[in-house]
Amino acid sequence: NLEASADYIEELKGQLDEMRKFRKEIQQDRYATPQQKLEALDEIRRMSNEIVYGVRKLRTEALTRQ
Repeated sequence: NLEASADYIEELKGQLDEMRKFRKEIQQDRYATPQQKLEALDEIRRMSNEIVYGVRKLRTEALTRQ
């Protein structure tokens, strides 16, 4: 269902926006060590990549159904 996919993609976009905000907060954190920042940013990068993969997969599925 294309409408359900659009809603899901919108939800994923919101998650990515939140991760971008969190990334900025981590980068500006004065109390975290460089190692803590690196680990947190790596985890955010990993989660972001999973979300982007999901969006690409949905896009591919939608295009092949047309």
